[in-house]
Amino acid sequence: MNKLRLNTPVRLTLGFIFLYILGSMLIFSYWNHHVLGGAIEDIDRQLLGQRDMILHEESEHGLQGVQSLISEEIRRYGETEHFYRIVDGQGNVVLESKQLVLPKLSPNSSIREIEAVSVSNAGNEKVSIRVIDFNLSGRSNATVFLGISMDDRGRLQHDFWQAFTKIDALLVVLGLLLGFGLARRFSRQIGLINQLSVEIVESGDLSQRIPVSGTDEFSVLAENLNSMLARIEKLVKDIREAGDNIAHDLRTPLTRLRTEVDLALMKNSSEATRASLLQILTEVEGMQATFNAILELAQAEAGGTTMQLSTLNITTLLNELLELYEASAEESGLQLENSISAGLYVYGDRQLLLQAVANLLDNAIKYVPSGGKIRVSARPQGTSIEIIVEDSGPGIPEQMRGKIFERFTKLEKSRTKAGAGLGLALVKAFIKLHQGNISVAQSSLGGAAFKIVLPAFMPKNI
Repeated sequence: MNKLRLNTPVRLTLGFIFLYILGSMLIFSYWNHHVLGGAIEDIDRQLLGQRDMILHEESEHGLQGVQSLISEEIRRYGETEHFYRIVDGQGNVVLESKQLVLPKLSPNSSIREIEAVSVSNAGNEKVSIRVIDFNLSGRSNATVFLGISMDDRGRLQHDFWQAFTKIDALLVVLGLLLGFGLARRFSRQIGLINQLSVEIVESGDLSQRIPVSGTDEFSVLAENLNSMLARIEKLVKDIREAGDNIAHDLRTPLTRLRTEVDLALMKNSSEATRASLLQILTEVEGMQATFNAILELAQAEAGGTTMQLSTLNITTLLNELLELYEASAEESGLQLENSISAGLYVYGDRQLLLQAVANLLDNAIKYVPSGGKIRVSARPQGTSIEIIVEDSGPGIPEQMRGKIFERFTKLEKSRTKAGAGLGLALVKAFIKLHQGNISVAQSSLGGAAFKIVLPAFMPKNI
């Protein structure tokens, strides 16, 4: 139930259903107390009315008249709902209903509820009745017991409870279906927004938009997010165009300047002039490298880099790269170690991956002191391939490990080193183009360990 987990609509649905059931129970309790309580009051009024009628009949016609009146009442109402009993002064029962059997009663002069037995062909059944007793005023000194069955109230209560539970169950089911339907729709809409957000973050493609359907709040939210994305896309595009224009505008004059310096160096023999021109040439070459890196990085982050994709044998590629760097490492007094597994393949651009690993090796050779070690290892890891470039150099402080892949980031100790702080940003962009990722940690050699993770690819003919 991952899509229907307890998100906001589900919680609201369950909360409203709980409140509805609680409210229904309160209403039922109120109805049971007041409405059914009114039924008891009505029964008591009937008992008091019959008592007054019997007392009046007794004053007019004596005990004989009372017996006749009760016999008439029995014929009218039957013996299943009303109960009558007359007991003379000696405790003998003079008249009694037969179908409702009461226990022996003592005079109480108040209305109370007792258990009786209803006798029928289907069998005996316990019933509740309301009973009142009173004495006749004549010479008979008789006591009259009157009772009315509570079955009507019980049936009413039972019927109401059945109707209540059925309606409540139906409404709860409908509420759950409606609530979970809204939850699914909510999850689907939010899922689309989340999915699009992740895709934009991973790909950097701001041209994507959220599908809009209907006119509800989700549609309004989608339209507002699309407007925001369009605005951000325009701003980013303007920034990129401005940066690209600056880089392109400066590339031509820098190239001309370098050409002029080269010509001056060839023509001029003055040592002082030659030294100045050499310094200018070095600076110009550094500026050109920086602008070229900015352009490459902008293209890579914007997804505009043209990739020549093919099946690459990473094992062969890394071994060839290490052979190229072996001389540089020896010249710097460094030991270059190889720990590359055989038969590793990826699908990607050879030049971009070579440049990414080469940048890491350049940094290691630049910052690792003489006598240190650089190790390049590669191994399969599930459905991925891990490439690790680690060294015994000064390492990278933990608080800086999340920043070194940003543009123009340089460690304080490397401020005096050549470079603009774009190399690692370029490496990250190239790796991201291959659906991979790069991270840095502490190396077992003592320095930094850069780990590249790329999707593995196995050619069909291997």
